[in-house]
Amino acid sequence: GAQALAALSVCPNLTTISLDLSFNGDKMALSQFWQAPLLQSANLKLVGNGLSKRDAQALSTLHQCPRLTKLCLNLGDNFLGAEGVQALATLHKCPVLEELYLDLSCNRLGKGDAEPLAALRGCHGLRVLHLDLSCNCVGPSDAMALAAVCELDELHTLHFNFLNNSIECKGVQALAQLRTSPSLVRLGLNLSSNRIYGVGGASLAALGECPILQHLH
Repeated sequence: GAQALAALSVCPNLTTISLDLSFNGDKMALSQFWQAPLLQSANLKLVGNGLSKRDAQALSTLHQCPRLTKLCLNLGDNFLGAEGVQALATLHKCPVLEELYLDLSCNRLGKGDAEPLAALRGCHGLRVLHLDLSCNCVGPSDAMALAAVCELDELHTLHFNFLNNSIECKGVQALAQLRTSPSLVRLGLNLSSNRIYGVGGASLAALGECPILQHLH
């Protein structure tokens, strides 16, 4: 199981790890990969494994990996909740992280539960951010908080998946603040099934003011 695979962390030349252990019940032991001294890229898929806040806290220790530049965590269909998200927000401490793909879909998140992820604006070398919050119940305050990533000077690719949440007009208006990003070239926003109506949709037109934006979808 995961405990045995975690032994790979002592492999002296390990730079890349990609494991799909979805629907297997394997959990915390994989967090030990932060001990791999040369690890640069980690892709862990743990969909439907019954992960809780405790498991999220364990996985968040990956921020201690000194050379990690790319991290993909697919944690969809679990039970992380607000405290689990708060733990994962510490990933902003990764010293050289450039790409982060974080899937938190179907994790029973309510309004305000995703706000701690605004801490990612402190990850100053981040160039690519994909955040999937689909099929939860996050709301306008979450969108407002996450819009703060526009402060990142090197962020050139950003994708937010808010499918089937409660973002509403106020949340969409907050996301329009992404137009102030000095570096954003690619922006993806999935706002399906959020009741944003015409007012919310119209506010997205302001994204055209983004100085170097080339791709919007």
